[in-house]
Amino acid sequence: MINLQLSHALEQDAAKTLYDKVQLLPKSREMMKTYADYLEELREQATQKKAAYDSHDAGV
Repeated sequence: MINLQLSHALEQDAAKTLYDKVQLLPKSREMMKTYADYLEELREQATQKKAAYDSHDAGV
């Protein structure tokens, strides 16, 4: 699944590879949404840590 998502086709037949991608599109969307949610959570955590650091640093 990940290889198909990254276009690292394991199959030499282009038509079969395209068919497989189309068949797996719903799963691919779900995987990319999960990854986007994960990245958003990391960004939020980094923003919160930076804000906490900046407010602590400003008080010193």
